[in-house]
Amino acid sequence: MNLRGDNVKKLVIAVIAVLAVLGVLFIALCLYVSERDGVTKNAEIIIGESEIFEQSDFEETRDVILEHFKGYINCELIRLVYDEEFSEEEKRDVGYPDDVIVWYSDFKTGYSYSNGFSANSFVQEWKWAMRKSDDGEWQVISWGLC
Repeated sequence: MNLRGDNVKKLVIAVIAVLAVLGVLFIALCLYVSERDGVTKNAEIIIGESEIFEQSDFEETRDVILEHFKGYINCELIRLVYDEEFSEEEKRDVGYPDDVIVWYSDFKTGYSYSNGFSANSFVQEWKWAMRKSDDGEWQVISWGLC
């Protein structure tokens, strides 16, 4: 029985185990901090009453905005709101035609500079102006804090 050889084997196994754990932790960290699409799955969606648009218009425009938001790398959508009074006021202020729907949203930015936003910040009342294209599909025609 060679005690010295057994101890060396145990030491080698322990070192390999520690390196394996460190490797897994490193990969997990890289996946966590890598760029990711804008997150919308936990967003609160609020659709107020409307005398102008149909429920289907809100469902369609919501879906277009949620898809567009995926391009907001490392950001998380917190709230997406349609409020008719807000929308109509924004349309008057900007000069949008009557067939435009204006939503607003609040979102958080991620740990790194992304899309022109400061890292780890909260953006409020980010506006989304929506209008049907010639083929009848809703599209984002303007967005931002304007």
